[in-house]
Amino acid sequence: MTNRQTRRALAVFQLFGGSFGLAILWGAARLIGQAGVLFFLYFLIIYAGITYAGVLLWRDSPHADIVTAFAQMVQVPVILTPSVGYYAIAGLGLQLKCDVTLSCGFYAHFGALFHFAWGGDSIVTTLGINVVPVAILIWLLRQPEFTPSPDKPAGA
Repeated sequence: MTNRQTRRALAVFQLFGGSFGLAILWGAARLIGQAGVLFFLYFLIIYAGITYAGVLLWRDSPHADIVTAFAQMVQVPVILTPSVGYYAIAGLGLQLKCDVTLSCGFYAHFGALFHFAWGGDSIVTTLGINVVPVAILIWLLRQPEFTPSPDKPAGA
């Protein structure tokens, strides 16, 4: 798979994950109380940013790598504690996590999933990472600086 094909596949991946997350948020909007408005807006920004990163990658924008890196970084942490919980998945997720009792496991997911709990909903502290965005970030770091093909101007 060439670099351009990989970038296109990643663009489609981000477009799917981000737009699916936006669709879920749209459906859940009527269930959000006043206290949840900030969390709703936070995840709205996350999924809109992921979708935007996909558009930039598809268009071969010079800013696509930076926006994609940010879009992937918000998906890396998995934090579940008695006081706060957070994770976000857009597209494909593979969470590797361990808790304080050294019980380790994984969770695979396809689609969009978000979790933010203030006051927590976990009885033990569990920390982990989402491996898929880590792999994408490593791939981005290993790429030479991307230049659009000469036959197609950037952003066209």
